[in-house]
Amino acid sequence: MTTFIFTIGIFLLMFVAMMVGVLFGRMPIQGSCGGIGSKCSSCSKPCSKKIKEQS
Repeated sequence: MTTFIFTIGIFLLMFVAMMVGVLFGRMPIQGSCGGIGSKCSSCSKPCSKKIKEQS
């Protein structure tokens, strides 16, 4: 049971660290936009990969 609680604690700690990084960094998580033929409504500009494809 101790291992289970320790594991859950580590996951929660990492989740909080990622959440704080996103909140203070104001940077979107990489890989959140794009995909196969999709448009992302949360991005203000196209990704660099998409720009290269359009050129």
